[in-house]
Amino acid sequence: QRQAEAARAELAAAQRQRAELTTRSDTMRGEVAASERRRAELAGQVAAAEMRLTERRNELTELEARIQRARDVMQGSPVTVTAPAPDTPAPAPR
Repeated sequence: QRQAEAARAELAAAQRQRAELTTRSDTMRGEVAASERRRAELAGQVAAAEMRLTERRNELTELEARIQRARDVMQGSPVTVTAPAPDTPAPAPR
């Protein structure tokens, strides 16, 4: 009888421990899943930022090429700058 009670108590303790560990395991699985979702979200944001960066670099390359073409065209050409006379008032903004 005493051995049976001790065995039942051990079984109950083991079942409580199993339930506790199952709860902790479920909690950790949820945390891992949330972390994986966040990681995927951040990876998407990084990919979008890299795409924007590539677009900006392409725009910069195009602007630099346009500037170089303009310099090439202007090389050897006289440059004329027209400025209003000092006593002439600037036109009113429209």
